[in-house]
Amino acid sequence: MKGTFGSLALVALFAAAVVAAAPMAATLPLVSDDEEYAVFGAVLFPNKPEIPANVQDEALYMLKYRDRVRLDGIQGGPYMVAEGTARERRLEPRDAPEGRDASMLADYNAKNATPHRLDGAKLSRLGPTRYVTMIAEDEIARLFGPGRGWEEFRQRFPFQGGIVRFSRVGFNEDKTRAVVHVGCQADYEMGVAYLVFLEKSTKTGNWLLLGTVLTRIS
Repeated sequence: MKGTFGSLALVALFAAAVVAAAPMAATLPLVSDDEEYAVFGAVLFPNKPEIPANVQDEALYMLKYRDRVRLDGIQGGPYMVAEGTARERRLEPRDAPEGRDASMLADYNAKNATPHRLDGAKLSRLGPTRYVTMIAEDEIARLFGPGRGWEEFRQRFPFQGGIVRFSRVGFNEDKTRAVVHVGCQADYEMGVAYLVFLEKSTKTGNWLLLGTVLTRIS
């Protein structure tokens, strides 16, 4: 999967998200679906891919797999996840691989029509202790207010790589496929974002990365 949504800098969108989300963060509806958090966890801590039975060369398959699901600039941790969900543009049929899963795109668009907030307790259970933390929108607004910025963030959180922000997760009707948007901003001109497609394993129930589309870079 190749392509981008546009060339807008992540830093501008990050600042806009802060302004929009901060005043109402405490009153936003909470994302409660455990399956969405399972998808977030699979993006941050990918489950081992399942190699199809008909594959003869496993090493070649893994090379192709890694190229297809690259999330450079996001994966690695520790992760600091923004409390509020990202508000991205609506997805169109051309955005899904081979035009599949119209219901998944419709679910994504419906959920992301309004902002939500993530459950810090559920986020913290996605990985090792203190490897995933949440930063509140009012804290982001304070850190990036007038006359402040990434210098302030580095003083407050010297060991964090940046701030990760998720969209809501769109599922198909039987919740076997999913799509989510994820971005990470680490400095004024150091950010990246992807649209991520996943599939639920029929063997383990784990969410597996199918492919990614780079949507922004700064």
